[in-house]
Amino acid sequence: MTTYNLLRLQLRKTIPWATSKENIHQNSVLEAEELLEYKQAIIKLYEKMGRMDIYEMVKDRVNIANNALQQQYQELGKLKRAKIIDDFEHSDLLKIFNEFYNLQGGCERIKTTPLFRQFSIFSRIFVVLFIFLLPFGLLTSMNDLEHIGHFGVWLTIPFSSLISWVFFSMEQIGEFSENPFDNGINDIPISTICRNIEIDMREMMGEKDLPEKIEPHDNVLL
Repeated sequence: MTTYNLLRLQLRKTIPWATSKENIHQNSVLEAEELLEYKQAIIKLYEKMGRMDIYEMVKDRVNIANNALQQQYQELGKLKRAKIIDDFEHSDLLKIFNEFYNLQGGCERIKTTPLFRQFSIFSRIFVVLFIFLLPFGLLTSMNDLEHIGHFGVWLTIPFSSLISWVFFSMEQIGEFSENPFDNGINDIPISTICRNIEIDMREMMGEKDLPEKIEPHDNVLL
C-alpha cells in the first residue's frame, strides 16, 4: 500500500513546463491535503505509517516509489529463503511486482515526457486563426438565406460564436489531456483510486478499521 501512495505523490509533483498556468485546481482544492508540497506529503505519509526510520533512509532518493518497490523485492527474497513461501508463490509474486514496476514506469513517463511543443503551439494558433476568420466565411452564406432576407446576416454572430466555442473547447481538452496528473479539476482522480485499492486490500486481509472513501472536495474528486 505504501508503494502506490508514494507513486501517487510523485505524480502529483508539479513540473514547470507541464503544469497548467491557469491554476484552475488552486481555486477548487487549495485546502486539500493532496496539494501539500511533495516533501511535506512524503513526511506525512511516513509519519502516518510510523516509519520515519525508513524515511530517513530514502529521503534523498530521486525516485522514492521505485526504492520502496526494490525493498519489497528484497523482502520477497527473504521470505523465500526463510521457506515462508515456496518457489511457485515466489514466482507468482514476482510477476505481480514486475507488472507493477512496468505500470509505475509508464505513469512516470506520461508525467515526465513532454509532447512536442509545436503540437501545442500551432494547434492553438490554428484554432485562433480559424475563430478569427470564421465570421467572414459565414457572412455571405447567412446573407444569402432567401427565406430570412437581409436579417440573416445577424445570424453570423450566434453561429460563429457557437462554432468557435466548440473548436476552442476541443483544443482545451487536448491541452489538459496532455498532463493527466496535473492536479487539475478534470484530471485522473488518482487519490480516489489509491484509496479504493487500499480499502479493498485491507478488506482482503480481514481488517475492520478501514479508511473512509474520499469524498469530492468542493465538487472536485481528487
